[in-house]
Amino acid sequence: MKIFRYGFICAFVLAVRSAAAIDTGTAPGLASGATGGGDVDPVYPTTIDELTSYLLDDEARVIILQQEFDYRGSEGTTTETGCRPLSNQECIAKNNGCKGQDVILQSGGMSATGGCTDGISVEVTYDNAGPNPLQVQGNKTIRGVGTSGVIIGKGLWILGSNVIVQNIHITNLNPHLVWGGDAIYIQGADGGETAQENVWLDHVKFSSIGRQMIAINTASVKSMTISNCDFDGYTEYSASCDNRHYWTMLFYGTETQVSLVNNYVHQTSGRSPKPTTTSTTTRATTSTPSTSPTRWRMDTCTEPVLLDDTSSAIMVPASGTQSYCESALGRDCIVNTVVNSDSELTGQNDESAVKAAATVGKAYDAAAAATLTLSSLNFGVGDLDAVDGSSSSGTTNSSSTASSTSSTVVATVVPAGTSTSSSGTSTSSAFASSGSDAAVTQSSSVSSTTAPSSSSGSTAAYTSTNSAASAATTTSTLPPSTSRDNDIRQGQFGQGQFGK
Repeated sequence: MKIFRYGFICAFVLAVRSAAAIDTGTAPGLASGATGGGDVDPVYPTTIDELTSYLLDDEARVIILQQEFDYRGSEGTTTETGCRPLSNQECIAKNNGCKGQDVILQSGGMSATGGCTDGISVEVTYDNAGPNPLQVQGNKTIRGVGTSGVIIGKGLWILGSNVIVQNIHITNLNPHLVWGGDAIYIQGADGGETAQENVWLDHVKFSSIGRQMIAINTASVKSMTISNCDFDGYTEYSASCDNRHYWTMLFYGTETQVSLVNNYVHQTSGRSPKPTTTSTTTRATTSTPSTSPTRWRMDTCTEPVLLDDTSSAIMVPASGTQSYCESALGRDCIVNTVVNSDSELTGQNDESAVKAAATVGKAYDAAAAATLTLSSLNFGVGDLDAVDGSSSSGTTNSSSTASSTSSTVVATVVPAGTSTSSSGTSTSSAFASSGSDAAVTQSSSVSSTTAPSSSSGSTAAYTSTNSAASAATTTSTLPPSTSRDNDIRQGQFGQGQFGK
């Protein structure tokens, strides 16, 4: 009787799992038409071979990742002649404790490989999985469970249209080498001849990538939304010799149109993003703290902890230029909010910056920034329960103190029509070193108070509620020169249980 009862329970659990509907929500911005695999029964790969097969076949699929999929070593390694670019030669000569990146040579050798015209030959070794991404056909939903959905050593080459990638972490693609692998690569459909449509990346974390975190090729993607993603640029190997990832987002294509909504871009030194002159990017409510090496000029490479809500000088509030948006977007430009600023911020190319956005300017409704407001419940990888599928509603009240010259710029991070308060709030503070804003100390303590919500059990729905059942206070101090899975708001950004 016991055997029968246990067998019945197991069969019942399996039946419930296979029948559970996965609600991804609706993408904000341009990819609002993305449905991915729709309402088909989800599949649960348990091996790298199964995952590879599900992504590549022609079936509409909802693919649930409940574990890590580590591709490193699965295709062997290669040792060959590569390139040491001038940037890494200079980094080694600088001897500042940072490590640069060498380069995997492309077809045509040194002269045909970007950055290697002044390079020297060196031996490089890399894992073969990195430069050979997983191929993803159209009509797929790839969804991680909690923080378990991690793809290690390989990125995704999205071949088709109508693809949703949600709540996964892509990491460790030969980070020591340029061309070691892209996390997300979009070449275009039909062998790179046709523009793709309705591609949605949501709650995805990127870390330790050899080259681009996201790359769109010249065939274009007409409607793409990148929302609530964590671009963690901290790296041991940096092309800019400062522990910051340079190759962040690269957008090619005459028809490429991208909405960037509620993303967290940090510890990067370039391409955050880099749209070409022929592509259009709607940069709505994207928080880009401490991205520019010219703004922060890292003189120490022992993992400085930087202020969450500090942005580069491109985010200049200028009420006199609000009218520039009217002709292209049909509304005034939204002015950013600045607090605790004791130096003047300057910008350039105000008028030209909005002209290319005319075709997509109304895809996302911008709102004025709330003072010192950053979403802390809706970035990166974590529990999707109690998180709105189309916007960010959790907020953080952040305060900052820096000696000498300092500027705190708050970008628009709360979508129009969204409350700037939440039952889950958090407060953080960070301190920069004395001297100037060109130097930051190698260690900094960060206090974080968060209001987590209780677990909602096994629901698979991507709900539209932000709630907190109880409050808890945690304090963490990050030691210098320590690699980490989470960023300075542990448990909120990146590999944390946001919304809990």
